[in-house]
Formats: sequence, C-alpha cells, structure tokens
Amino acid sequence: MRLRNVRHLVMVAELGSIARAAAYLRLAQPALSREIRQLEDELGFAVVERERRGVRLTPAGSALVASAPALLTRLDDAIRGAREAHAGLRGTVRVCMSRLA
Repeated sequence: MRLRNVRHLVMVAELGSIARAAAYLRLAQPALSREIRQLEDELGFAVVERERRGVRLTPAGSALVASAPALLTRLDDAIRGAREAHAGLRGTVRVCMSRLA
C-alpha cells in the first residue's frame, strides 16, 4: 500500500468528494478515482461508497481514515529525522574521559 494513497483517501474523506479532493490535490479526477479503486482492490474491501453528490466512507474506510493521521505523522517524523541525520543535525556524540593519576 502506498502512503500517498492513504493521504489522498484522507483528503477525499475530509472534502466528501473525489472531484473536490482531486482539484485540491491538483490531480485529474479520473486519476484520483482510479487510485482509490486500486487502494480498495489492494485492501480487498471498499473504503468509500460512491454517491451522486460525492462519496461517503464505509465503516472500514472510516476505521482506516481514523488511524491514518497517527501513521502519517509518524512517517513525517521519521523522514524529518532522516533528513536531519543526513544534514549532520542529528547523531550521537560520545565523550570519554580518562583520569590521570
């Protein structure tokens, strides 16, 4: 599962519409719709119910979206930490002292 798809699902849930989410994300609506369907195929269950005036999360979709912010925050923290380590802003410093007699 691609985390990008989860981020996009969260946006669809927040805006209640694939079309509005696609516009916000600057994606083509058919591409975002395909992405949601691919996510559903991969999971093996529907995450949204498509309606005439938008979409509604299924119970499974609601559970996924409810857990997503914590997952995405942890991922963002991990990426930030890796970037800081790469830039030399994070690391371990060991100081050893010996006592002279």
